[in-house]
Amino acid sequence: MFMPGQWVDFHIPGVSVVGGFSICSTPQQLQHDGYVELCVKKSNHPPAKWLHESAAAGNEIQLQIGGDFAYDHEQLKNVPVVLMAGGVGITPLISMVRTRLSMQESEQRHNSSSIPHSTTLIYSAKTAEDLLYREELQALAQSHPSFALYLSATKGSGGMHAPDGSWKPNEINAGRVPLQLLRDALSATSTSDALSSSSSSSVPHLFLCGPPVMVDELLPLAQQCVPNENVHKESWW
Repeated sequence: MFMPGQWVDFHIPGVSVVGGFSICSTPQQLQHDGYVELCVKKSNHPPAKWLHESAAAGNEIQLQIGGDFAYDHEQLKNVPVVLMAGGVGITPLISMVRTRLSMQESEQRHNSSSIPHSTTLIYSAKTAEDLLYREELQALAQSHPSFALYLSATKGSGGMHAPDGSWKPNEINAGRVPLQLLRDALSATSTSDALSSSSSSSVPHLFLCGPPVMVDELLPLAQQCVPNENVHKESWW
């Protein structure tokens, strides 16, 4: 079994290069339905090329789970969570979003008084077409009041952050992430957080995944807002 956010080393017979791909599905889908979902961009990288051009039902491959960038629902179900994705950095985070929201739904079915703790996803890519899983994420934001979604297309921004207060939830905004939006997300608490008897439950955890330049820029800001142990980061290259 894996944890949301982890990746697999993909060992293909006859292909000397090992592929490393984030798992986009949930542990529950593996347990109940027997599959994992990978988001693999078509390219000449040997494992990706094999998956797009040669893979067929019945092929046998070896998978090895790796990575410590992971969401533990039992540990974090009673705290707000903020996720920040740049480009294909959404791939490990979509597993976290799917897992957290589905687990919250299950908990509410078993305890109608359970109030889901907030989940915020801030996700930017070059263009609207590059926003993977956009329609699914927007549908989740519509159906889960505790889930706040902010999307942006950065092409043409000239490297500038969008003005504070300019972004609207569940829409495709323009420019790079307004820094105040991230500050606000990391300082906000939901109703259930405010009612909790544990003061530490109001302190969000941040999962940050994207290109190194984005991670390096936003990490100091995040560490000003929440304790270092609440910040989890991963860079893609």
